[in-house]
Amino acid sequence: MLDGEYPLAAAPEGATNGLSDVLSPLEPGVAQIAFWAVEDLAQAGRTEAVELVPLGIRYHYVEPIGPAADRVLSGLERACGLPVPPPGPAAASAPGVAGAEEAQLAALYPRLAAVADWLLQRLERFYRQAHRALLEGEGPITPENRGERLRHLLEAALAVSETQLGLIAKGSLNDRCRRIEQAGWDCIYRPETRDRQALSAVELGLADRLATDAERALWHMRLVESFVAVSGTHVREKPCADRFGETLQILFSLVHRLTGDGAMLKVPRLGLRRAQISVGEPIDVSARRDAYRAGRQGLWRPSPRIFRLLCRA
Repeated sequence: MLDGEYPLAAAPEGATNGLSDVLSPLEPGVAQIAFWAVEDLAQAGRTEAVELVPLGIRYHYVEPIGPAADRVLSGLERACGLPVPPPGPAAASAPGVAGAEEAQLAALYPRLAAVADWLLQRLERFYRQAHRALLEGEGPITPENRGERLRHLLEAALAVSETQLGLIAKGSLNDRCRRIEQAGWDCIYRPETRDRQALSAVELGLADRLATDAERALWHMRLVESFVAVSGTHVREKPCADRFGETLQILFSLVHRLTGDGAMLKVPRLGLRRAQISVGEPIDVSARRDAYRAGRQGLWRPSPRIFRLLCRA
């Protein structure tokens, strides 16, 4: 921060949510690093100012996504065992909607909702049967109760991870995801296992078992991670290609995580997108130094070595 040639860029949300126009809660790490830089400048007797510049990134489809979305939906329907409609001119079946692409997406929306609702009900049943989750509402899913049932499901899935890792549920869904992730990493990447050659065969087997159990606990958190910003009504509230495509890609990732085809499988490309970057007003961190010092007296700050290790992690 002090001597680098370029500014430091970081995503303050802590994790991506897959939605262009929904901002997840910001984590304090970026602001903390900026204040550390202010302190280092002061100690070095330098007068440069430290500023945070907010950047917004959104994506917009620049070509119709209807045909590609139809193909991806058909694949998800087959994976879920749902009926796949025969190909046809979907746009003609949606009267009263202006534009061919809007009409086709309007015709595809019931299929998107059907896949989402089927997955929600099937996962509810899974957590009731496999993990004895006390989930309310076993009846039909409606636009009115979809968001609430999704939220209860996400909480139940996180509870499984927390139980397996010995954690107590605390904070928002996003806070709980980050705490679970850290606990899982602590089990997998333990200091005493760095030198595997120094471990006996039994010690190595037990270490691998602990890491495997932690990875299984993280699996439930990863299911939740992609849905912490999903409301259940995202597309219906503002029907457009951007929201439809992003929601479809989130469902695609979920299905392939459930089928074991690979959590890192590349999501399908529905069409070319244009990136729109907006620049906000700079935030003068240096001007807030006195207020920061007054509220942070006596708090621990990592050494440069520990900070480098944190950044590497």
